[in-house]
Amino acid sequence: MRQKDLGLFILLSAIWGSSFLFIKIGLTGGFHPLTLVSLRLLAGVLVMWSLARYLGVTLLVDARTMRSLVFVRQSVGAGTRVHF
Repeated sequence: MRQKDLGLFILLSAIWGSSFLFIKIGLTGGFHPLTLVSLRLLAGVLVMWSLARYLGVTLLVDARTMRSLVFVRQSVGAGTRVHF
């Protein structure tokens, strides 16, 4: 294993493991579990979007398709309720 691969593996392990720590801190701090999931997903989207922009990768989904996906998601999720 090369030094760079080992460094990336350690970085990935630190990022992956720290998420459990932040979840525990958030739950003991009074955050709702769904709030933590939403924030985690938002952070992931922002990081991936920024990385894609930096690398020059474009989305393969046009605006019309994206509106359709959002409509379907809202329609499916409209009747769901989560209770804790």
